[in-house]
This record gives sequence, C-alpha cells and structure tokens, in this order.
Amino acid sequence: MNRMAQLIERIGSLQRSEMRRYALEHNLQMVHLEVLMYLQHCNRYSDTTQAISDFLGQTKGSISQTVTFLERENYIRRVQDENDKRVYHLELLAKSRRLVEDFEVRFYGEFEGLQNLTEKSLEALLAKVQKKNSLKSFGLCSTCRFNTNPTGKKFVCGLTGEALSNEEVKLNCKDHQEV
Repeated sequence: MNRMAQLIERIGSLQRSEMRRYALEHNLQMVHLEVLMYLQHCNRYSDTTQAISDFLGQTKGSISQTVTFLERENYIRRVQDENDKRVYHLELLAKSRRLVEDFEVRFYGEFEGLQNLTEKSLEALLAKVQKKNSLKSFGLCSTCRFNTNPTGKKFVCGLTGEALSNEEVKLNCKDHQEV
C-alpha cells in the first residue's frame, strides 16, 4: 500500500472511531450518525432511503429501520415528493443539523486548503486531526521523535532502547510521537 493510501485509510479509521464515540455520547449508533451526516451533505435528488442504502452499502431494510428510529427520535422527518407520491424525501430537523455540525467541528476543526491534497498535506491533516482529538498517531517509525540513528547505520528506538531494522522503521508504531 502506498503512503497516500495509508494516510487516507488512517484518517478514515480515526473518523470512524470518533464517530462511534460521539454517537454513543448521544445515545445513537454509528449508523444513525452516518445517515445524519449523509443527509446534511446530500442534495434533493439523494435524500431518499434508497440513496442512503446505496451510499452506505447497506440493505434498504436496514436503512429503513435506521430511518424509522431517527424519525421516531425527532432527528428527521419524511416528506412526500410532490410529483411522485411513491417517493419520500428525508429532511434533517434542527437538532440533527446541530449534532452533525458539532461533530464536524469537533473532529475536523477549521481545516483550510483541503482542495489540493498532496501526501504532505494529508500528513499535516492527519497530524492535526490526531492532535485536536488527543489521538495516538500510529505513525511511521522513521518519522517518530523516539527514532534515533546514533551510528548512522542502525536505527534505535529511543523509547525502548531496542535496535530497529531498516524494514521496521517503514512501519507504523503505536507509540509514535511526532518530531
């Protein structure tokens, strides 16, 4: 897997982890928050149960149950299409808009310049997300402040004092800390 793919995967993994935590704080399941986030950012052609099912890759029946729960808990409301009475659009209510906005600010903060992502900017984004949310970085060993190369030939973990192979310093570490 190339570095860009690793960074994207890690940012996605952190987002899912934080979404689970945030959803639980609000007595929701992650799928509930996923649906609300989707609806916050979709257009009027995409705000149906079928579109959500397609987007999240879940069955229509599963999404229907989720939508029923969200409607019952006053997060969304169903609105019948004026032209096709068989179609119902899903509309976010004020409390769900606030919930999604709060999560997005809490997780992403104010990140500018995401339009032209490069590997360096993805690394910067990942570092910001981790720092802002007090998350472990699980970064590359070679970029860790504990990684030392005292002889110029062998790497040593300054945290454990153990020698590291050339291959190990190319892998992610749970104890990683940015330089």
